[in-house]
Amino acid sequence: MGTRIFFMATVLAAILGLTVLLTLQSQAQGDDEQAVLAGKSLYYGAWGASPFACIYCHSNFDEQRLDDGYLRPGHSLWNSANRQSFYNSAYAGKGDIPLIRAVNTCIAGFLKAKPLPASDPKMRALLAYIRSISLEPKSSPITISRAKAIPEIDGDPRRGEILYKSACILCHRQNGSAPELMFVASTALAASKIRGLSLPGGSLRELPEWSAPMPFFSMERLGDQQVADILSYWEYTQYLREQEQLSAQETQTELVEITESPGFTVQPTSEPTRVEEEGS
Repeated sequence: MGTRIFFMATVLAAILGLTVLLTLQSQAQGDDEQAVLAGKSLYYGAWGASPFACIYCHSNFDEQRLDDGYLRPGHSLWNSANRQSFYNSAYAGKGDIPLIRAVNTCIAGFLKAKPLPASDPKMRALLAYIRSISLEPKSSPITISRAKAIPEIDGDPRRGEILYKSACILCHRQNGSAPELMFVASTALAASKIRGLSLPGGSLRELPEWSAPMPFFSMERLGDQQVADILSYWEYTQYLREQEQLSAQETQTELVEITESPGFTVQPTSEPTRVEEEGS
């Protein structure tokens, strides 16, 4: 009897849970379907003056359960429509206002587009899409801790390679939204970009293509040891590249010395003598 009651209670709880989920889904679907699709297109597309898109910085799934192989600088926007505050409670309150302000911070700061009013079709579409991926009734606030300095600890290039391919390659790749990282910037500049800090000279302008703002990795997304590992891998690959360039330069120098040495001549190749066939 007790087992049967327990079984019935379990089934009832499952049904209630499914009912809540379906209710939340129907609420999300209360937004116009076309608006949700338009919002998803905006989420995946680069529509500002910069080459960035929302998906490059914020995943749209539950990172505790799923993994697409990339570690993004921003927290996931999964279930973010149900958060009560954003940016360490800088934007807080009920309704869509805190979320709208947070979205506009990214639009102005990283997409390099004008902030959108709540009534703008693009904002309405983005909110509709974010609500469509916010199916749980509650969402805890997100803490963003900004690093105060570049870590001065030893890193492991082997771990750094794995992190590089996870945290950097989504944007920094051939035909990506940001320049390739291999050997185009100093380690100091790379470290400053990762943490969103200024170089000692107060300038990040080493190359024109590096002038775009890069979303920084907070302490919650990348710890000091992880940053040190990435920088160690960076330094290792730079060393290998420098050795390749040095070897190529030495080979070129040796060829020049040989060709310019006294008595060096290039013997012309003669045409091979044709052997006439017997009986011709």
